[in-house]
This record gives sequence, structure tokens and C-alpha cells, in this order.
Amino acid sequence: MAVPPKPRLEPWATHWGDIHLKVGLMGRPALTGVQFQFRASLIGWFKTPFLLSRYIPKGRPPFNSDEKVATIKRGGKAIIALFAMTITFAVLSHQMLHLPAIWGMMFGLAIP
Repeated sequence: MAVPPKPRLEPWATHWGDIHLKVGLMGRPALTGVQFQFRASLIGWFKTPFLLSRYIPKGRPPFNSDEKVATIKRGGKAIIALFAMTITFAVLSHQMLHLPAIWGMMFGLAIP
């Protein structure tokens, strides 16, 4: 059995996110088995709504008149904003500064 040659990875191709590039450099097609994965995901995509339509009753569910309306507690919007800033710092530090995304994530988490 022939052993494929060892891939020569460029410095820009060693990032963990470039898996398709690495697979392509190793001589294997990057999209092997996609037709099987696509078929399975398509079946799952149609099966779920079909089963839900069979088992969930039609109409609106009954509500209690004494139920409280859901509200965001004090500080909830600040937590949502900090979460969004953390994700934004992770993406920006990776895309613009070419730093690992974890550095941006740690910077976003260190803000409070």
C-alpha cells in the first residue's frame, strides 16, 4: 500500500481552522463522504417537522391567567452586552490583529 507523501504546510496553513486546506494538501479529497452526510442531514431536516406535526396538538396552548409576564432582571441587559462584546473582541482580535481568538475572548471576559 502506497503511503502518501508528507504534506508541506506553509506557515499560514497551520492554523487549526484550515482543516480543508490541510486535508487537500495531504492528497485526499476534502469532500469525501459529503453526499452521505448531506442525505442524512436532509432526512433529519424533514423528519423532525413531520414528527412534530404528528404529535403536537393543533391550536394554542392554554395559559394561566395568573402567570407573570417574563421580564429581564436588573443587570440582565449588561450581561447580554458583555457577552456580545466578548464575542466581538474574539473575532476582531483574530481577524485584525492576527492573535489567537482566545486572547480576544479573555480580553472581553476581563472587562467587567
